[in-house]
Amino acid sequence: MSTQPATAVHVTPVAPPRGGHGRSAAQARAAGYAPPDDRLPTFAEIDGFDANAAWDRLSPIEQRRVGILAVRLGVMGQRLNFEHDDFTHQQVRLLEARESDELTTFFDAVEPLWQTLFGWVRPSWAKPVVRQVA
Repeated sequence: MSTQPATAVHVTPVAPPRGGHGRSAAQARAAGYAPPDDRLPTFAEIDGFDANAAWDRLSPIEQRRVGILAVRLGVMGQRLNFEHDDFTHQQVRLLEARESDELTTFFDAVEPLWQTLFGWVRPSWAKPVVRQVA
């Protein structure tokens, strides 16, 4: 039985907590696993990624932030997928720079959410799981 408070983040067995088993984060990575905040997804995790389940693991505030960024990126990126004869060369370059900025902003905002998106940790906002003892 865990002694952690109900609101604590629960780490999956794939990613032991920082310094778990008496190891530093660097030693943990060298041994083949890393704490969730230092971990990168594997090919299998990316290939089998379930965006619907990942979205459901985000809090409503996180969903709103990611959604707004996605819409901004989609609108900015989509502008240049069509020919615009009325855009000047300077305007096209400006939009390309803004698209690049939007993409960077989106990646910077989503990366800290990887541990939740990939299900490596239980969201802190989620209700605690009640387990019955047989």
